[in-house]
Amino acid sequence: MIVRVAIENLVIVERAEFEPGPGLTAITGETGAGKTLLATAIALLFGGDANAGQVGPGASQAWVEGEFEPDEAFWTHPDVATLADLRPEVDAPLVLARRVDANGRSRAMAWGRTVAKGDLEAAGRLLVATAGQHVQVRLRSSEVQRATLDSAGGADHRELLASMAAAHETYCIARDAFDRVREQAEEVQRRGDQLRDDLARIDTVEPSEEDERELRAARDRARHHAAIVDALARTDAILGGESGGDGVSGAIDLAGRAYAELQAAIELDPTLDELAGIVLGAQEALSDAAAQVASRLGDLADGPVAIDEIEDRLAAYDELKRYFGGTIQSVLAVWEQLREQVEVLDDSTGALQRAEQQRDAALAAATKIAERLTTSRRALSDRLAANVHELLAELGMAGSVFRVAVGEASLTATGADRVDLLLAPAEGIQPRPVAKVASGGELSRIALALLVATMSGDDEFRVGTILFDEIDAGIGGHTAHAVASMLRRLADHRQVLCITHLPQVAARADAHVVIEKSDAGVGVRTTLTALAGEREVEDEIVRMLGANENDDAAREHARQLRAGTGTGASASATKFVR
Repeated sequence: MIVRVAIENLVIVERAEFEPGPGLTAITGETGAGKTLLATAIALLFGGDANAGQVGPGASQAWVEGEFEPDEAFWTHPDVATLADLRPEVDAPLVLARRVDANGRSRAMAWGRTVAKGDLEAAGRLLVATAGQHVQVRLRSSEVQRATLDSAGGADHRELLASMAAAHETYCIARDAFDRVREQAEEVQRRGDQLRDDLARIDTVEPSEEDERELRAARDRARHHAAIVDALARTDAILGGESGGDGVSGAIDLAGRAYAELQAAIELDPTLDELAGIVLGAQEALSDAAAQVASRLGDLADGPVAIDEIEDRLAAYDELKRYFGGTIQSVLAVWEQLREQVEVLDDSTGALQRAEQQRDAALAAATKIAERLTTSRRALSDRLAANVHELLAELGMAGSVFRVAVGEASLTATGADRVDLLLAPAEGIQPRPVAKVASGGELSRIALALLVATMSGDDEFRVGTILFDEIDAGIGGHTAHAVASMLRRLADHRQVLCITHLPQVAARADAHVVIEKSDAGVGVRTTLTALAGEREVEDEIVRMLGANENDDAAREHARQLRAGTGTGASASATKFVR
């Protein structure tokens, strides 16, 4: 549920705060006052497209912040795991914000911390459903008609949809793998001899990055063998001292003497003990180094290693690199590809058969789930058609026939069904697609009936708020009362926000917000005002009736609308079968 929406510098809204509350909230105002800006603000909160034109005149940025109270099912949904991790405490409401800069860039936030735009979009899908005048146009889409039928399903149907998407993805992966194996098999059959020769060439060398590095290091050592031996010999003499009896001491001996001197002084100054330990450690380290130098000298005593063998190996590496891409990494990559291709060549028939079997098994599994989904959709179609038929009767289309047809289609991630919403003006006339036979006003009523029929249940992950953006456009008379009654009934299950021009709808609202546009000398500005008290609500309904506030007849009519009398519409309630 939306608790609060705060807006700053959004187009012509300088500053406004909106607290709809539960139930039905009517949002009214003169044409052009900016009622749709509220829908724009909510859309921004849920990841809608941002642009520089949304920033008000003279402002550097537009700002929208919303506070929401989702149910616990929302927090456990995998799509909002990021928001759940950021939630400051268990009982904290969800606080989202969107900032749009004058250069068109935007920033999405949750509890003041930056999040991805996709996180807001995920929250929006679970929290708010928006239906505007465009829904009539979207109803002409077969995809939308299928999604509309699916939205009437419960948890079991949603699970089938998820299974269908997963099974189709598995099938697509297996199908693509089969195509690759088939193409590869055809290619390797054509290039079989060359592939084997290339693989044998690399196999002979058995290259690796580490081996090449070690070979180059060994070649460098062999080339400079004399200089290395000479340096090691001098190092050995420095560490151990000359052995010719000339009295020259080595570094090890000097370190030992230094240690002895310190040991003698410790009796005079005990604090020198630590320093003596350091010198002793240095002598031991020099002794270890001298041993390693002597060992290396011993290893090199027989002369340099055979450099010809190293050069031959490195020449083989250079040849491979020239032939297979220029680097050792490219050689290794080609080596792996050649092994795979020769393996396919050696067992091309078996590999192709295995890939085909996996593809066929995945297709069979997806087809089986699609059949179950078709069965579920056909059951749903009957219930949805019955519910919508009753609702259309309330909306002045009592003689019409509404059907939901589920036909065959190619297998996709959504199943193997084509869903068509059909309409006939009367019994005995063949129903035809609504896009071809329904007028604009009829499409509006069908869209509303579908929304009410698919959103009146108590599904675990149902959206808590529905925003109607002038979906009642083109509706009047007795039908307007029926629309109001439906919205009122829907508000018993959801928080409903309705941007409307119908006084019949406004009169049935639990809360009422008026949007007004004015020019206070600093440019056109829009304000949002929550009506307080029955008198203010009556005044607005009188205005919506096209009368002035002193018109007693209009005011009496407004009171009758508020009291639920004088509607001229049936008060019967529609029962929905889910």
